[in-house]
Amino acid sequence: GGDNVGRARALTMLGQAEEALSLLRGLGTGDPEVEAARREARLQLGQDGSREEALLQELREESVREIKESLEAMAPLVGSDFSPEMLHSPQGLTQVLARIFGYNHFRPGQLEVILPLMQGKSVLGLMPTGAGKSLCYQIPAALLPGATVVISPLIALMKDQVEGLPPHLFHRATVINSALEPGEADRRLAAVTRGEFSLIYAAPERLRQRSFVEALKRRGVSLFVIDEAHCVSMWGHDFRPDYFFIRDALKELGSPTVLALTATATPDMQDDIGQQLGVPLARVNLGTFRPNLSFTVRRCAGEQEKWSAIVSLLREEKGPAIIYVDRRKKAEEIATQLEAAGIPAAAYHAGLEKNARDLAQSRFMLGETRVIAATVAFGMGVDKADVRLVIHQSLPRCLESYYQEAGRAGRDGLPARCVMLYTSYDKSTLTNRLNRDRMQADEILGIHRALSRLLARGEAGVRAEELEQACGTDSTRVRVGISLLQRLGALRRGYDLPGSIWLAPTTAGSNGHATPELRRLLQGGGRSGQGGNGRQAVTLSGQEASRLSGIPLAQLEETLLKWDQAGLIRFRCGARLMGLQLASNGTDVTQEVKRALAQIQEQDNRRADLLRRFLDNGECRQAFVGRYFGMEAATGCGVCDNCTRTTGTVGVTRRDDERAHDLTSDAESALFERLRAWRRETARAEGVPAYVIFHDRVLYAIAKERPRSLAALVEVGGVGRAKVDRFGDEIISLVREDG
Repeated sequence: GGDNVGRARALTMLGQAEEALSLLRGLGTGDPEVEAARREARLQLGQDGSREEALLQELREESVREIKESLEAMAPLVGSDFSPEMLHSPQGLTQVLARIFGYNHFRPGQLEVILPLMQGKSVLGLMPTGAGKSLCYQIPAALLPGATVVISPLIALMKDQVEGLPPHLFHRATVINSALEPGEADRRLAAVTRGEFSLIYAAPERLRQRSFVEALKRRGVSLFVIDEAHCVSMWGHDFRPDYFFIRDALKELGSPTVLALTATATPDMQDDIGQQLGVPLARVNLGTFRPNLSFTVRRCAGEQEKWSAIVSLLREEKGPAIIYVDRRKKAEEIATQLEAAGIPAAAYHAGLEKNARDLAQSRFMLGETRVIAATVAFGMGVDKADVRLVIHQSLPRCLESYYQEAGRAGRDGLPARCVMLYTSYDKSTLTNRLNRDRMQADEILGIHRALSRLLARGEAGVRAEELEQACGTDSTRVRVGISLLQRLGALRRGYDLPGSIWLAPTTAGSNGHATPELRRLLQGGGRSGQGGNGRQAVTLSGQEASRLSGIPLAQLEETLLKWDQAGLIRFRCGARLMGLQLASNGTDVTQEVKRALAQIQEQDNRRADLLRRFLDNGECRQAFVGRYFGMEAATGCGVCDNCTRTTGTVGVTRRDDERAHDLTSDAESALFERLRAWRRETARAEGVPAYVIFHDRVLYAIAKERPRSLAALVEVGGVGRAKVDRFGDEIISLVREDG
C-alpha cells in the first residue's frame, strides 16, 4: 500500500488526480496516509467543494497526532506523563534535556532560543563559541514531527556532531554532502522521503539541487537551521555564495520555522541576515563575553621574537594549541621547527593533499599531535573542546575573524589563552593584504562578459569548469563574482540543472503509462546497459534530454522527479550545470559593480582601522569586542592583558591553578588523569574526537564525585543514561581502582 500511496500523490502532482483516486480505490479506509492522499486528489478535482480550510484543520490535527505518536515512542526516555503541552514549558524541556541528553540544566540562553522555536517563531541566536548552540536545534529535532534541516558549510563538523548525538537521535540523523558517493547520497535521500530521518545535516550547495529540496518537501520540514548565519550577508567577513539561495529554498519548503545561528554579527549585519532570508527573526543575543578566555596582544620587534614568544607560551601551557599564520609556507616552517624543539606539531593548509590534511586534523583531534600550525583553512569545521591556547603569529583579516579563530580555545568552559603577536610591519601592511584578497572590478566584469558569451548559445546552464576556464580564475572567485552580480540585479541564478541524466523505465513506464515526452526520451536516448527488470537504461546529456523530450532544460529535473515519484522511471542526475540567466533590466553593470566594490573597500578599510585600534587600545579586550558586536560591557573581564595591567594583578597564565580549584586532592587528580587516558584510547578505537566521548568538565565532575554505581554515575551532570549504557561499567571500574 505504501508504494501505491506514493504513486497516487505523484499522479496528483502530475495533474492526473482521477488516476490517483483509481489507484487508491482498492486500499482500505482508516489509514491516515491513504486518507490524506485521497483528500489531495479530491481537492484537485473539486469534489470536496471549498474545503481548503477544513483540509488545513485536518493537517493541523495530523501534526498534533504525529507529535503525540513521537512522544509515545519516547515514553521510556522522557516518562509516560509527558504531554504535548510540556513541549512549550521550561519544565518539560528540562525533563527532555535530562532524560535524553544527560544534562540537568540548560546553559544560559539555550531555553530563550528553544522555547520560541517550539512555538513556531523564527529566531536569530547570537551565541558565543562554546555556548551550546547545537543543543538549541537538537532538542527540537527530537520532538518535532517534521525534519530539522541544518545547513552548514562545515563537512567535518557535521560528522562530529552526528557521532556525538544521544542514541535516540543518532539513529534518526544523517549527513548529505559532497563527501558521499553518488549512490550513497541517493540512498539517504530516499530514506529522507520515507521519513526515516528527523535531523538532516547538509551543505548549502545541496539546496540548489531540486532532488534534495523535493525530498525535504515530501518529508516535511519543521525547523530549518542556518549555522554560521553571518555567511548569508555579503557585507560580512565570511560571505559564502551558496547561502544566497537559502531564501528561495525556504519558500519552496513552505516557510518553515527558522533558526539562524552565529557568534560574529554586528548590529548592521544582523539586520542584513533577516533581510537576505526574508524572515522576521526574534533576536536572542548572549553577547560575546567568555569569562574563561584571557586575551593578550604582544608587540614583537621581528619574526625571531615572535618565534621565541611561541616557544615560551607552549612551554608554559601544556595543553593542545593552535597557531594561526597567513601563509602556507609559514605553517610548514613553524611545524617543522616545533618538532625539532621536541613539541609534537603538524601543519595544516589548503595546499596539502586531502589525505594529509585529514591525517593532521585527526591526530590533533585525538590528542596525538599537541600543536597544529595552520592557515585559516583550519577553521570552523574543527570542534576540539579542550584547546588551551590559540596564538596568532600573523594578524587576522579583521576583528570578526580574530574573535572566531581565537574562540576555538576553551570550548569546554575551562580557562584558555588567546595571544596575538604582531610587528609594526604587520600593522602597516594590513590594508594591502585586504586589497590583494578583494575581487577587482575587471574580474567581476570579466565573469559577466564570459557569461554573456556562454549564454548567447541559447542554453540555460553553464558548466562551472567552462566558466572558470573562460575567466581564467578559480571556482571560489567565480562563485563570489556571480553572487555579487546577483545582488546587483544583473544576473539570476536558480536551481542547478542536469548536465547528464540516467533513467530506466519501470514496469508501469513500459506498459503504456508513459507520457509522449517520456517515450521520446526512452526511444531516442543512448543506451547504457540494464536498468532493472531487464529493461534498457538510458544515459544522455541534459541538453540532449531537453531536445528529445521538448521539455525546457530549466524544467527537466522537476519533470523527471515527478515521473520517478509516479513510478514510471528510475532517475538519477549526474554532473550539474549552474542555472543562470542574465537580466535585461537596463542596468549599467560596470557602474553598479564599481559602486558595490567601493562600498566593500570602505568596509574593509574600516575593519582594518578597527583591528589596529584593538592592538593599541588600553581598555578591556573583551569589552572592546563586545561593543563592536553591539553589546555594552559594564566592567572589564579581569583577565586580559589590559585589565591585569590596570589592576596590577597577574593574569591567568597557568591553567593548573584553575584546575586545582576543581580537584582538591591528589586522589581526585590521579582519577582525572586515568579517565583522560581511558577517554583517549576509547576515542582512538572509535575514530572520533575525545570530546564526543566526554568533555573535560564531565571527567572533572566524575573525579570529584567518584560515583561507585551506575545509579550514581547517571546523576553526574553531562553523563546521562545513554553514556552510562555505553561506558558505565568501564568508568565505575576506573573509580573503584582506588579501593
